[in-house]
Amino acid sequence: TEASGDVDEHGKPAEPREVLVKRAWAITAQNSDDKSRDEVSLLREINSTLKDSKDLEGKYPTLLAGGVVRITDENGETFDDTVKTAFAGLSEETLRDVGSRTQKGMAMTPIGQDIRRCKSADELIIAAADVMEVHSAIRKQCNILHRDISINNILINRSGPGGRACGMLIDFDCGLRIDDTTDHEARSEMTGTFPFMSINNLEASKVIRTELDDWESIIYVICWLGTFGANTDDEEDMQAGGKPLRIYKWRNGDAADVAEAKRIDMDSVTNFTSNIVSQFIKNPSYRPLMKLVRKLRKALFSNSNVSPKGRGALKAITFDSDDDSDTTSKSINSPEPPSVKVYWDNGCDEDELDQFKRRATCAGKISDALLEAIKDAREGA
Repeated sequence: TEASGDVDEHGKPAEPREVLVKRAWAITAQNSDDKSRDEVSLLREINSTLKDSKDLEGKYPTLLAGGVVRITDENGETFDDTVKTAFAGLSEETLRDVGSRTQKGMAMTPIGQDIRRCKSADELIIAAADVMEVHSAIRKQCNILHRDISINNILINRSGPGGRACGMLIDFDCGLRIDDTTDHEARSEMTGTFPFMSINNLEASKVIRTELDDWESIIYVICWLGTFGANTDDEEDMQAGGKPLRIYKWRNGDAADVAEAKRIDMDSVTNFTSNIVSQFIKNPSYRPLMKLVRKLRKALFSNSNVSPKGRGALKAITFDSDDDSDTTSKSINSPEPPSVKVYWDNGCDEDELDQFKRRATCAGKISDALLEAIKDAREGA
């Protein structure tokens, strides 16, 4: 779609430009004044807050216009375009299944390319670093959490400053403004796409979502593209034959199945390397990508800011030291890959064994370490 203003800042006719027009059926807030999860409102705040941050330019959408789509009927009456008005002939039961939604429209710039059209693995590293850099700025300066990092919501912007390609974070449909008044249930709801959702998210855990869930998602994005290729040319080098790709377990089955597979894969550097990184595309150009994801996994799942029992990803359980039940024996001696960690300590605090809860208490420090690691990788790309 092309759009142009009347005049530019110098009073001359403005040049036509390409813009992206997005229409989406957004969940209607019960309270019309609640803008905590309204994408248009969130983008306006992001644009206003970050407008002077030149280093972030082109890494998030610039909102030109946006709001509720309004319809004028043959009688001249104007009303919001909602599910109830659009499908007035449907039964109340069917409308309840669809949910309460309102159509919203947005005009944004710039227009990016699919992340799977990276020119190289190095460009993928740059894009991922750019996206998480702006993600961190939005979290710290706007108190907005994206909550849906995936290959569908990261674009390559080739019209960036100086003509350099950069990563762009889009789609704040699941975004949420967070502060002390944010509803805990809203922060803990399940959002996203299975292969890229955090373990906490997949399990619908009561542990409050933080920026660490989005950092976990970017690790999964990099692993996915490291396995299947940053572009169609690299797909030819994808591992063929031999054992099936372990990463398919991040997509197949229900949420509990995917979460369990990720708990095993992310628990230790040994599991992670053997199960996932070893199946990256066999091309020397992907080695920096392998190095990066190992660093990110370590910074997130084995961070020194939490105690040893708060590290890793496997569920932790405790047994009394004199417990010799069949259940205990099977848990310890099973030939299957372990899906739990066992501590012979009946006095252990349950919260101490919930790695995600412990990491959430120092999310800021861990996020800073993750950002430093990914920016270092970008410098070398």
